Amino acid sequence: MTTATRKHKQRIGIGMAVLAIAGALFLWNQSYKGDKARKTSTVKVSRGNMDIKLVVNGTVTPHSCVAIRPPIPGRIESILVVEGAHVLRGRVVGTISSAERVTLLDAAATRGQEELRKWEDMIKPAPLVAPVSGIVISRNAEPGNTVSAETELLTISDRLIVRAQLHEDDIAKIYTGQRVQVMVDAMPELLIKGTVERIAYNAKLVNNVHTYETDMAVSDLPANVRSGMGVNITFTLAHRTNVLLLPSSAIRESNGVSTVQLADDDTVTRHTIKTGLRDGQMVEIVSGLTEAQAVVDESGNGNHTDSKTKSPIMNSYNKN
Repeated sequence: MTTATRKHKQRIGIGMAVLAIAGALFLWNQSYKGDKARKTSTVKVSRGNMDIKLVVNGTVTPHSCVAIRPPIPGRIESILVVEGAHVLRGRVVGTISSAERVTLLDAAATRGQEELRKWEDMIKPAPLVAPVSGIVISRNAEPGNTVSAETELLTISDRLIVRAQLHEDDIAKIYTGQRVQVMVDAMPELLIKGTVERIAYNAKLVNNVHTYETDMAVSDLPANVRSGMGVNITFTLAHRTNVLLLPSSAIRESNGVSTVQLADDDTVTRHTIKTGLRDGQMVEIVSGLTEAQAVVDESGNGNHTDSKTKSPIMNSYNKN
């Protein structure tokens, strides 16, 4: 084979390789454009409301409890209240016999009912008096029980509240008097209004996280809600009405600057905007865009054009 023939074949091989590479690049480019087209869509700036919410777990618990203990050791003669009863301060809720009275009465009983009644009238049992007004939440003794001076016979609660442990990152967003909405786990159809009543100043370390005990006063608590029930507490951290909204997937962030790609702009120039509240899905548009203006959403999920779409609740911390 002559040198000229070999060079000619080399030129043909190189030409075919170039054509193959060019074809592959063309196909890749078409595929890339197709993929990009499938991954992008157009969304419009909508108008609506935005709520930033925090949901935490909590528990129904007594605000404060007072235990009724016997003034003397002895035997319970009577308990005059049941669990759930409302009592007033100073009310007699039961009676107790001292050890000496028990000995005398038991001896008198062996001599007949008349002798027993005589000693019962002569030596009266000691009264058990409610020290505070409230609701009886536990009854731990019955007539005939022998008890010591340390035995908790009854427990009285002034009222029920809702208590939660708030993460240290969230506590700065909560303030006394802030309104909350409470949902009882066992009654999901029931929504109860409340207000933040107390925020602890001292933190507790729970699973290596500092938490702050927070109490919520609740009104119109149904009678069937009991101490110890689990609840979900919703705090509204921020609220905006009639604002411009755009899906967060249509916005790019770089060095603290927010930009969008306008749908009617064929160039690659990004349009700078100013944003406000964010709820994890939608972003408040403060300036730079107008209502119904279309922008490119490269996530492919840009079908959010309903201004009444409900914002998701941000569950930033769960106690349990």
